[in-house]
Amino acid sequence: MKTYVRLPNDHQDYVINAAHEMGIPAFSHYFFPSMAFGQDGTSHISATQRLGFFWILS
Repeated sequence: MKTYVRLPNDHQDYVINAAHEMGIPAFSHYFFPSMAFGQDGTSHISATQRLGFFWILS
């Protein structure tokens, strides 16, 4: 299950737990704070984000 940048950070825990209860991995555009909630990985190295900084590979 993938979450997107518009999902508030405080909802990540709920989505990650729901995905794991269904037996599927959870991914997001961000490592933080989602990794602290048990996220399984990220879906992008660089992507749209709302934190005010980004990292792009050329």
